[in-house]
Amino acid sequence: MEVVIVCTSNTGVPEGYWKASPNHARAVDYVVEERNGKIHAVYEFSNVSNRNVDGRFSFDGLKDVTNTAIGQKIKNNLDVSRSQGESQPVRYASI
Repeated sequence: MEVVIVCTSNTGVPEGYWKASPNHARAVDYVVEERNGKIHAVYEFSNVSNRNVDGRFSFDGLKDVTNTAIGQKIKNNLDVSRSQGESQPVRYASI
């Protein structure tokens, strides 16, 4: 299972706008919202937008699945820790 981890510590919104590869984001199964090094929520999404004029994309149609079996599985098996100094707001992981 492929997930995208989005850091929302500064923005507070998982849907976007993110500067990364929207094509890569389309290939994932779930969006994991990370805040301050902890999983805040897990989402399914319906679409990834095309890049806007600033080269950023968003996740559309987010549905919170944090409290479902799949959401709990992701929360229990995904390590969202970062290396010291790492600041990438969008990361990809496999579970």
